[in-house]
Parts: sequence; structure tokens; C-alpha cells
Amino acid sequence: MAELRQTNEAPDEETGQDSITASLDNVSKQIVGKTKEKSEAVQGAAPGLEQWNRPRINIYRYLATLYSFVIMGMNDAAYGALIPYLETFYDVNFTIISLVFLAPFVGYTLAAILNNKIHMRFGQLGVATIAPMCKIIAYVGTCVHPSYPLLPILFMLAGFGNGLEDGGWNSWIGNMENANQLLGLLHGAYGAGGTISPLIATAMVTKGHWPWYTFYYMMVGLAVTELLVCTLSFRQASGAIHRAASARNDFGGGSTTREALKNHITWICAFFLLCYVGVEVALGGWIVTFMLQIRDGEPFQSGFFLGPLFPAAIIVATKVLPKHLHISAIGFAAAFGGGGGACFVSASFFNPRV
Repeated sequence: MAELRQTNEAPDEETGQDSITASLDNVSKQIVGKTKEKSEAVQGAAPGLEQWNRPRINIYRYLATLYSFVIMGMNDAAYGALIPYLETFYDVNFTIISLVFLAPFVGYTLAAILNNKIHMRFGQLGVATIAPMCKIIAYVGTCVHPSYPLLPILFMLAGFGNGLEDGGWNSWIGNMENANQLLGLLHGAYGAGGTISPLIATAMVTKGHWPWYTFYYMMVGLAVTELLVCTLSFRQASGAIHRAASARNDFGGGSTTREALKNHITWICAFFLLCYVGVEVALGGWIVTFMLQIRDGEPFQSGFFLGPLFPAAIIVATKVLPKHLHISAIGFAAAFGGGGGACFVSASFFNPRV
């Protein structure tokens, strides 16, 4: 009887162990599943590279960045088209008017320094809010056509807003699947804005016979729309989300801007943009003046010579640099490129008829 009892108890013990093992497996699967869900919620995307259409909010965010870059292109291309009218309105020479190009570079430089801090403190929502607000203030101030010393300060503020978006949106989209195509569309949006802006600005002055600053009435409306669209699209992308998703969060280390400046890729990209953007801005900024004063062209026809150019250096940088350096490195490189625009334009004053 004792042997029979032991024989019956053995299967019961094995069954109990199997039941405990199964329960532990179920618990571990639930823990893994919940951890996975939390990770996806923090990252804002499925495991792996983020996609422009997953999660669904990314569709609206990506479209918002395209709209931002259209406005950015319109802002940058308008300077050159309006130079002849700024000279006449303020009665200043080429050297003084060059501050129009130098001021956005100062704004870009400030954006390069503060971009990562804004991301860590406020997340993408900070960029989506601060950048359009800076442009609204700059455009409203320009609409009242203040004295010339105030104009570069307003353009510097617009450059700061553009610099925040340039570094922030490029680094975000550069880490997505199919980044080449998505960044191509992004800079295509910039190019579209750069193409239509000189035509609109020139038409307002030459065909509509309106003052040069009426162009910025339209820019105020576009920037207000940008603020609403971007704020709604990135309303959940807070600083806490960005800090949790950042690879640097676990290390809590030093300045990523300082680390980015120690990386040779940052400087290669920066010097490339220095030359490229310098030629682009110098050509685009002065072609209208050249066509009017040297070639005796018609004002409206001269505006057609302004066209968009933008390098693929950003795509290379996002592929080569570590992810946590993208915002700092791209922001610095863009600011350095803006310095090329100021330097090349200033150099043209030594022989303005070339």
C-alpha cells in the first residue's frame, strides 16, 4: 500500500511543478509584453527605426515639418528678392545691407547652442512651439518697417526659429526608415518655398505696387498657421518623452554639443556646407540686384532667376554620426553653413560688378 501511495503521489508532484512552470511562463510573458508596450509608447514607434506613417501621429508630424520647411525656404529666398527695395527704402549701400544676411547666421548659431537643451527640457514640442513664435514676432516686427538697425535683429530672430527646426526636424527624420526619400521630400519642400517666394515678393512690389514689407503680412499668416499645426501635431512629444527615448539618458553625461564639436564628421559636414551654402546664398541673394543693375532686366523677370539648392550632407551626417549627436551636430553644421552665406556675400562687395 505504501508503494502504491508513493506511485500515486509522484504524478501529482510532477503535475504541480508543470503548473507552476506554466504560471511563471505566463507571468514573464505578461511582463515582457507590458515592457514592450511601454517602450513603444516612449519611443513613439514600433521597435526598430521609426516610420513616417507609424504610429499614425507621425503622418501629421511629418506633414507639419514639410509645411515648416516651405516657410523656411520662403523666408530665406525673400531676402535676395527684396534687397533692391530695401536699399531704396532705407537709403543704405551694399555693405550695410549685408547685415540682412549676417543676422540669420547669428540666429542659427544660437539655435545650434540651444537646440539640444530645448529638446531635453521641452522635447519636440518645444521646437514646434518656440520656432514659429520667433518667426511670428520677427514678421510682425518687419511689417511695421522699423528703422534699419532693428531689421537685422528681427531677421536674427527668424534665423533662430529656422535653426531650431533645421536641426530638430532633420535629425528626427534622418533616423526614420527610408530617410533618404523622406529627407529628399523635406528639402524639396524647402526648395518649393524658395522658388515661389521671390516671385510672390517681386510681384507684390512690381505688379501690385505695394511696399516691400507687405510680403511679410502673408508670412505672419503662414507662421501663425505653422504654430497651430506644429503645436497640435507634437503636443505629446514632451521633454520627458524625449529624455526617456534618448540614448544619452542612461549615461546622463556631459554636453552633446561639445562632444559633437570633437567629432570630425561634424566639421567635414560643416565645411562642406560653408562652401555650398556660401555659393548658394551669394548667388541667390544678389542675382536680382545683378539682373536689375548690370543687365538692365525687368524687376519681375529678374525674380525668376532665384532657385532652390540644398546639399545631401544632412543625410550623410545622420547615417554616420551617433544618434545622440544629430541635433547638436546638424544644428552646428547648418549654422556654420549660414556663416558661409554671410562671408561669401560680404566678399562680393569688393567687386560688386563681377
